[in-house]
Amino acid sequence: MATRVFLMAMVLCAATVLATAQAPVCQPVWAQNVVSSNVGYNPASGSAGPNAVLGDVLGDWFGLGKGGNVVVDFGSPFSNTGDATADVCVDEYGNADCYYVCFDPADAATEAALIAAGMTGGPVWYEFSTTWCGSSTIDLDALVPGYAAGQLKFDKVMILDDSSSGDGAEIDRICANVCTFPPPSGNCVVTWATAVVSSNQGGNADASNANPADVLGQDLNTRFSLGNGGQVSVSFGDSFTNSGDAQADLCIREWNDNDCYYLCFAPADAATTAAVTAAGWHDNGNGTFEPYATWCGNEDIDLDLLVPGFAEGSLHFSWVMILDDNNGSDGAEILAVCALVCNNPMPPMTCTTVWASTVVSSNQGSNPKSGHAQASDVLGDTPTTYFALGNGGQVSVAFPDQLTNSGDAQADLCVREWNDNDCYYICFAPADAATTAAVTAAGWHDNGNGTFEPYVTWCGNEDIDLDAMLPGHATGTLHFLWVMILDDSNGSNGAEIERICGLNCVPTLAKIGDFVWRDNDCDGIQDAGEPGIEGLTVTLYKQSDLSVVATTTTDQNGYYCFTDLQPDDYAVVLTYNNVSYALATPGLGGDPALDSDFDPNTGYALVTVAAGDQRTDIDAGLCVICPGPPASIVSYPCGYDPINDPVIFVTKMIPGEPVTIGMDSNFPGATGFIFYSLGPVTPFHLAGCTFYVDVVNQATNLFLVASFFTDANGDWSLTSTDTVPIAWLGLEVIFQGRICAPNGYPGPFAPLPDFFSNAVIANIGCP
Repeated sequence: MATRVFLMAMVLCAATVLATAQAPVCQPVWAQNVVSSNVGYNPASGSAGPNAVLGDVLGDWFGLGKGGNVVVDFGSPFSNTGDATADVCVDEYGNADCYYVCFDPADAATEAALIAAGMTGGPVWYEFSTTWCGSSTIDLDALVPGYAAGQLKFDKVMILDDSSSGDGAEIDRICANVCTFPPPSGNCVVTWATAVVSSNQGGNADASNANPADVLGQDLNTRFSLGNGGQVSVSFGDSFTNSGDAQADLCIREWNDNDCYYLCFAPADAATTAAVTAAGWHDNGNGTFEPYATWCGNEDIDLDLLVPGFAEGSLHFSWVMILDDNNGSDGAEILAVCALVCNNPMPPMTCTTVWASTVVSSNQGSNPKSGHAQASDVLGDTPTTYFALGNGGQVSVAFPDQLTNSGDAQADLCVREWNDNDCYYICFAPADAATTAAVTAAGWHDNGNGTFEPYVTWCGNEDIDLDAMLPGHATGTLHFLWVMILDDSNGSNGAEIERICGLNCVPTLAKIGDFVWRDNDCDGIQDAGEPGIEGLTVTLYKQSDLSVVATTTTDQNGYYCFTDLQPDDYAVVLTYNNVSYALATPGLGGDPALDSDFDPNTGYALVTVAAGDQRTDIDAGLCVICPGPPASIVSYPCGYDPINDPVIFVTKMIPGEPVTIGMDSNFPGATGFIFYSLGPVTPFHLAGCTFYVDVVNQATNLFLVASFFTDANGDWSLTSTDTVPIAWLGLEVIFQGRICAPNGYPGPFAPLPDFFSNAVIANIGCP
């Protein structure tokens, strides 16, 4: 049976925002993973396994042997710096053996550049006619000139012994330059498909609808018939992304709204590939991945439900394939496809280094140094106490908040060790799915206990940069709950840990609020007893382009708030009843927390916020300018049948405000009427009910408000499109109604099925 994915609908608009190119951030990264290796003839004795080439550890090498090789990657594509600095380094143990270096281009543009520069080989490995010997640094820009930083991209590098005499090269470590691009500035916009990547029609397709370009744009009058098992793949002028919230990120519009199909997504980068793999999507082997779901008809699809835990714009897809489900009939007929393109900058972050505050767990191994068995001695910034792990022991610690990354070359974790020479491993506990996906993609070892471990050994005092091990992540996007310091079990009495510090980076965002009150004495100052006003609309605009940032309403106490704001210049606009209210004079009384801030001439307040500003003093005082008595509502029950008598309700009638009137009853789908009369009326009694509106005789002062059918719950309501005129001040309006109940419910005028409502007397007046 087809699985339907029910997702929140989104507002659609036809707009395209292209990414703005920004300078990349480039840094050297040590080899993260061994992709493959083989040992040639006569390797040197004492060689470790191929993992010895990983990380920044000298003296632990892998002997290629004569003609052997090792292939490594760096956690994400490595690239060129665009200048004369080195892009690849190879450290060789004996510093005399020679080897070739082969490159695996990550995209077609890089492959074309290598061929044009005279590199030989392919289609996977390319190399220059160059031999390197001993420790070498290689500048890709000298070999393939004319490219800006980050334009050449490579997935892997192979170090291949040159098969000359001897025991072959002995590789110690390998580094490469990794360039990442900051997120481009802009917003998230819904963009209609702009290009057809590929298409084919399946069996029994509608031959009159065979042009795949008919799915492009927002035109819902043209369509492409997939046919049974056919497909169409489309792109959007830029990579489409996730919203990071519950709004839809992809929409499909289908001609007859009932044919079913699959969706296959083409990740635009390695991080997205890792994310969808971790989420269990099926790898189709053609560059696309498919969630296990079938969609039918019109669909609005939220990627954040399919790949949870990722911030806005952090998932990137090049294109999407709509593939008919091959379930007979003539296949889905696709009208239009839209997707969300997010080019949002990361929010500014504040990073603080804090010392470990909590011991999660600990145990001492064999032969620990006596007298140092208290794990809490590693907490805080106290350099004179330490915890002796012992041979194979461990201590796990957490910080006042999660451990995060700086996004640059500064250290994110520090370990201070008593005698500065014992060695240990570090295991990290990811705090979210995105971080788990990142460490998995980087090849960290899953220990099965919630922690992951890079293949690195640290010794003594260490300052550790997470961004060197997990490149390409913006500040504060990696999150860890705690870390374990684990002795390397290499004899002696184990590492003796003094203290541990970690970096916590949080968004430095601004806030604007917060109070709208009824200024009874109109002095522009919030006095005791002056109440807040509920339900008023407050809208936040950017001053630069007058775009709407957010809209909210005041709560039951008159408060409003806009949070998570980027530093900028804003205008706060208040929508209020300007017939009965006027804005108080701003800036009176000398206390910004108690004055009014909105300009009576414009209706808005201008506010500039810097990173971290908490502006909770943008208040509005509303003076009552209405000249009459307060509005009032009085209700008198009918009293004939308390169970079945309908009940009408009316909101207070205040000049400048709309009026809502409604009826609640026990009779679904029944005919109802509401009448009103103006001015004082002498009530009369009939059949156990008091009538304030003469619905029996229909006197000259009787008017019909509405006739209607009740809904499935027996209810009905209506809000006027007009507001109460100021000229009606002091007028009394009386409402009363009736329901025509189904047969079998005799009313007071049997056999007529009329049940009469309560009477509501409304005096039109001021707030």
